[in-house]
Amino acid sequence: MLFFRGGNHVNKGHYWSPATGAWIDGRSETLLPGAPDTVYLRLHPAAMFVLAPAIGLAFVLILPCIAVVAVASAIVTRIARALADSVSTLAYFEWRPNEAYLAGKGKSESKKDNENTNGDAGSH
Repeated sequence: MLFFRGGNHVNKGHYWSPATGAWIDGRSETLLPGAPDTVYLRLHPAAMFVLAPAIGLAFVLILPCIAVVAVASAIVTRIARALADSVSTLAYFEWRPNEAYLAGKGKSESKKDNENTNGDAGSH
């Protein structure tokens, strides 16, 4: 078995936790530290000389990809926000919940003009 969990009794050997970076050198039977969700790999110390450059290479190759994805998501977010703002200006509603006309809403200009022309015509 290659994988072991924290809190388990293991035979002598070298155990490494990729999550915490802990290296346990068990010269005899020992108890692995950590909770049961901590995973340890049983490795020969020489295997770390192979794994360390591989992990570094993976980091160097993946880091530019992460940067490209971050920039692309920022651009898409900005474009989506601009489109949403332009679409929201097309929709206009008369309902204004932050305004209260407690004294009543005044008459519009077109209604005042109609009353003035009808009132003048009736008085002649």
